[in-house]
Amino acid sequence: MDSKRLPDLVKLCQLSKKHPDVYEKILTYTDSCSVILKILEHQALFERLCRIKCERFASLGDFIHGIPPEAVVIYLADIGLYGVFTHATYFEFCTSTRDNMDDEGASVDLYQVVISERKQKLVFACTDPSQFLKLREYANKCFSKTVSVSNSEISVDIACNGDTDIATAYNKLYNLIRNHGDMDCCNAMKPIPVFRKDDVDYREYSCVNTLGAISLEELISALKTAQIPTIINNGTIIIGNNNNVNSKPDSRDTVAKWIKSNPPRENEATTDYHDRYAVESQTPCHINQFGPIVKSLTKLKVSKGTDGVRVYRK
Repeated sequence: MDSKRLPDLVKLCQLSKKHPDVYEKILTYTDSCSVILKILEHQALFERLCRIKCERFASLGDFIHGIPPEAVVIYLADIGLYGVFTHATYFEFCTSTRDNMDDEGASVDLYQVVISERKQKLVFACTDPSQFLKLREYANKCFSKTVSVSNSEISVDIACNGDTDIATAYNKLYNLIRNHGDMDCCNAMKPIPVFRKDDVDYREYSCVNTLGAISLEELISALKTAQIPTIINNGTIIIGNNNNVNSKPDSRDTVAKWIKSNPPRENEATTDYHDRYAVESQTPCHINQFGPIVKSLTKLKVSKGTDGVRVYRK
């Protein structure tokens, strides 16, 4: 036995005895020691995932060749599992997770898995936070489309059909910035890497911002797949054949702008920070939606203070 794994195996044994029912359920998905440990340490997230109607896998290779074109594939990094959802069931998961984040005092790390052959938005990373606003402005000027941010990634609502289209759009934007002589901005712009599993190419995009979606339509717009849906009165989702994006102003952009100008203070309570936003801003934003936006824009973490109140800390 590898001696380096001994502490993990001891911890696994202790946790499995403490939570036998959860441990037994986990074994239906994986026998990987590292994944089991992750799940046992994030039981609430795992159990919430199990309550949602979706398929769950521990390995991408178990399902990558059979992904339905309309499926939403999410990697839950905290528990090492993949969920294959419909738009409606993923919205249910996001709503449930958001509603419980304050009580559990935990953040969730989510990534959307998109195979290369599927239509997807142009997404690229920004390695320098000081260049975010300029990159967004350049992208809007280049494509005249909605530009949004999730963690360190910037996405543009255009439809790219495979790697060639992605590379063409990326180079178009890069050359526009270079022609402006803005090399700092050029250097901060990085493509999202392509991974390969069982002869299938795919990308993983940060999608923690989907937790802030307060409607099914807003959730689908936040995903990195490029098909733009229309939600009709009875709640049925129709996937459109064009890539037109709703041109109404995005209130999230207004919220994000305020947060960037007024970041949370060290040891400031999360509720106090939201109250400060509500007083100073004219754009309403529910605290359950406000929290994920703050998380995507600041390096401060949320933890419980000595009095049990959740505060922002480094």
